[in-house]
Amino acid sequence: MPDLAEKELKDALEELFERRFSPKDHEMGEKKYDIASRVVEDAFGVVMAGVCFMDYIFPEVERHSELSLEL
Repeated sequence: MPDLAEKELKDALEELFERRFSPKDHEMGEKKYDIASRVVEDAFGVVMAGVCFMDYIFPEVERHSELSLEL
């Protein structure tokens, strides 16, 4: 069952990414999945789900050939 959940989540995230972001300007990085399931043995239970997006913005740096680093 976790394999099916991971496949469905992966497909949904890829579709979401393709609809929201231009592949020219963005790339999808590493994905981490933590999927767990338990059988509820009491008369009640709790269901929790979370999806977290992290965005890293790297500045563009111009390199000047006349600059040097001396140690």
